[in-house]
Amino acid sequence: MPLVTIVEIAYRGAGTTDTTYEYWDEQVVLASFARRVDLTGWTLSNSRGDVYKFGSVILEQGAGLRLHTGVGEDGQEDLYWGLSHSVWTIGTSQVMLRNAEGFVIDTYLYQPR
Repeated sequence: MPLVTIVEIAYRGAGTTDTTYEYWDEQVVLASFARRVDLTGWTLSNSRGDVYKFGSVILEQGAGLRLHTGVGEDGQEDLYWGLSHSVWTIGTSQVMLRNAEGFVIDTYLYQPR
């Protein structure tokens, strides 16, 4: 099991027949089951080249973290990319989570409806 796992990607219609998701609803859920992890300098990217770089963020053991595409105020369990467009709704893509050294920690394949 990876140090940090991409648990879910919520995007337009993910897991339902609902197509009302917009960019402000999109989110990626991460979790650490093994131990406390410093995500500073880590990145989350898709196949299209969209990249989010984590600032000073600690993910506690057994905790989850949601990265929202839209605008909001960062908190302990929620981070906001600050974009005004969708990242996870166009075409099949692979999400890659890399540590600060650039090594792939986890991948997640998704296909929006």
